[in-house]
Amino acid sequence: MDRILKKGISHRVVHLWLVLIILVFSGTMVYATLRLTGTFLRMTSASRQNMELQNAAHELMNASDYLTEQVQRFAVDGDVRFMY
Repeated sequence: MDRILKKGISHRVVHLWLVLIILVFSGTMVYATLRLTGTFLRMTSASRQNMELQNAAHELMNASDYLTEQVQRFAVDGDVRFMY
């Protein structure tokens, strides 16, 4: 024990610990980057799908409004062209 205290800490041990810490930190960063990339791609896909569904809903509402208007015109005027 006295020998260790007199000599101090070995540079080799310090470097070994630093390399291990850097490897763990780098591995963590790579893992986090891959997870974030996957999450971003899933979010982008979900956002694109959401926009498509919103557009489809708007088209459906417009078609419904058009058909409602045509039915109302047929009911009021009795004109057969509004029935088709």
